[in-house]
Amino acid sequence: MQIIQFLRTLKNKQLTIETKEKTTVKGILSKVDKKMNLHLLDATVKDEVIESYFVKGTRIRYIIVEESEVFGGVEKRKCVDDERKRMR
Repeated sequence: MQIIQFLRTLKNKQLTIETKEKTTVKGILSKVDKKMNLHLLDATVKDEVIESYFVKGTRIRYIIVEESEVFGGVEKRKCVDDERKRMR
């Protein structure tokens, strides 16, 4: 799965972004474009809440997602096994 496709599955989920400038942004993913630019809603940056926030894809260092947001109640082992079968 391509990273952009994966990120699109996280729409409306809480993410934490660390930029190359070492700024941490936490918000709800609204949109991901083909250049991995992210649009976040209700973002928190340096203790300030911003209604809508844009992070340029080339400025992203890390994307942190809670495990529960990724698997959403699906058994993690099953997801890993399914992906291994697909890769064969």
